[in-house]
Amino acid sequence: MAAFVERVLRAARPDVILTGDHAMPQYLPAGGRPAVPDHVCESVLQVARIRDLAGTAGRVLRKGRRRKAVRFPTGIVGA
Repeated sequence: MAAFVERVLRAARPDVILTGDHAMPQYLPAGGRPAVPDHVCESVLQVARIRDLAGTAGRVLRKGRRRKAVRFPTGIVGA
């Protein structure tokens, strides 16, 4: 993934990189262009999709998503 991202960035040469998923910044080359995380759009869409699922699958996905949504940012800030 890192090699792919580097190839795309080399070809596109963006001024700023907007990451739509909290897992993506790890693939950005060090010392590159400024990266701005945009978790709102991605998260809103995922929550809406999961909410539309019925039954046990939807409940399991919602519960797991909530755990990840809390655990990841907490780990970043060291809280």
